[in-house]
Amino acid sequence: LYIFPFPQLNEWRRGAEWDSGIVFQNVELGKQVDITIYSKKAPIFLDRLYFDSIGDNRLEGLYLVRIPRHYSDAVRIKPSKDLVIYRAISDYNNNIHYDIDNWEPSDIPINIGGLSTLHTEIIKKPFPANNVIELASGGPNASDPIFIKVKDYVAVAPSLEFMILN
Repeated sequence: LYIFPFPQLNEWRRGAEWDSGIVFQNVELGKQVDITIYSKKAPIFLDRLYFDSIGDNRLEGLYLVRIPRHYSDAVRIKPSKDLVIYRAISDYNNNIHYDIDNWEPSDIPINIGGLSTLHTEIIKKPFPANNVIELASGGPNASDPIFIKVKDYVAVAPSLEFMILN
């Protein structure tokens, strides 16, 4: 179909080249890490319009650390308060480091579709304040999304209780 928004969606999905023969330039991201408040309508990744099709309410209001879909660097976080970090994982990725580091299963459902993999499970782990946390980005097929809950945090005004060190 060539009715808005179908051509644009196809263009966004395909990236550099589109069926019309027009060549698009790949844009280098200025930022590799971004922090936002998760909502059902928020894109999960920094460089892709992929969403969680379930949208469980328990994720609403958590911080979402957005990284590119195929990010390969570690994400370093230094919290000023205790945190619980949630990771959406995929059976198509190598998840052995989550087992080694004692991540726990969560009962929060998720479904983030993509061309290379699906993220269909959430795991979690608590982290104490004032220690640097180094998180593998995930992979090899795709990055694993990062959600953060700050323990005992009451929002009076928007304020981050952690800092990204990348």
